[in-house]
Amino acid sequence: MVPIQLIRAVEDEAAPSYDPARQVSHAALSLFVKAGTTRFSVKELAEHAGISERTFYRYFPRKEDVVRPVLSAGANQFSALLAARPETESVLDALKAAFALSWWGESTEQAQVLRALMHETDVLRTIWLDIIAETEIRLRVAIAARMGLDEGATRTRLIASVVCAVIRSSASACDSSNQHALADAFARDLDCVAAGLFGVERG
Repeated sequence: MVPIQLIRAVEDEAAPSYDPARQVSHAALSLFVKAGTTRFSVKELAEHAGISERTFYRYFPRKEDVVRPVLSAGANQFSALLAARPETESVLDALKAAFALSWWGESTEQAQVLRALMHETDVLRTIWLDIIAETEIRLRVAIAARMGLDEGATRTRLIASVVCAVIRSSASACDSSNQHALADAFARDLDCVAAGLFGVERG
């Protein structure tokens, strides 16, 4: 069974204040991961979260939107970890370290289960792409600050886009039986494009 407390770690670190919608999101996502499917009715999700269907729709216009708050917290976590890395650290090393410390980097098996769940329906896949876009926007801010660039500069946008592409690439190719395989794959794939992005020699 997939440990679901790690999903809560993303939620709490990124947004510690109480938010009812986020609590419902966590309950639903935990159920999805535990069951290995998102195929539950709104009634079942509401009952699992301890709320009424009417309250559920007050927070989420569609059933699938219930995943957004926790996934958004995960996007925020990565950029926040990057921003918190020591200023003396290179951008390349800071990205590797931040990803390794994130929920995604520390929990390959759980991350892979969640990634697969987000491809069960077209709506969930669209939400997943929205989260990737959100991650890219958040990364622009952290990358621009570290490199002394403008957030809207072409180089900033390209770096953020490529980093998100590397995340997707490493997630599709890593061995989920190794707990830290996703972080290792991310670091390896990032090295492949490092020279062009950051002007560094590959080791």
